[in-house]
Amino acid sequence: LSRIVRDPARPRREATPTVPILPDLQNPCDMLGKLERERIRVLRAMDDAALVDHFLNFCITGWAIADYVKHAFSLSGAAEQAAYIAWRGTPLVAACRDIANRTKHFKLSKKAETREVRIARRGVVDVYDAGEGGLITDVRQDAPVIEVVLDDGTTHDMWKFLHGVITYWDGELRSRGMNCP
Repeated sequence: LSRIVRDPARPRREATPTVPILPDLQNPCDMLGKLERERIRVLRAMDDAALVDHFLNFCITGWAIADYVKHAFSLSGAAEQAAYIAWRGTPLVAACRDIANRTKHFKLSKKAETREVRIARRGVVDVYDAGEGGLITDVRQDAPVIEVVLDDGTTHDMWKFLHGVITYWDGELRSRGMNCP
């Protein structure tokens, strides 16, 4: 085995400002829009695998917005610390963090706020726009849904969880003067 070691004679590259790699995800509003699209994907999932995939993507995005806010508002030092304390103190946002980090690292070194994420089965009604003011309904029995159980035993159904995370970040951005379309 060989080991690659940085040549001490070679100068270090200067740090360059970080810019998101994907052109359509430049700021917190773009990420909030992505979060809303992920919610739609979760709600349209027809099987367990698709539901879990889309829910995980929702949670990763739901926590990644924090980094976009930090970058957009140049939070550092005490302001950054206060923001992260507030975000981690918001149960649904903390659950997004827990789910995203547990999936990436398989365990957490810090105290988690989320006890369990489980798939349940329920009857649901999908409602579609039929145009000209008409609606089409599709009743699905035994449809997969997500339940998030927090450390204190509080259980959030999928709809409440998705709505709560989006509402939180929309309010957080508005409180900072960023009104997303």
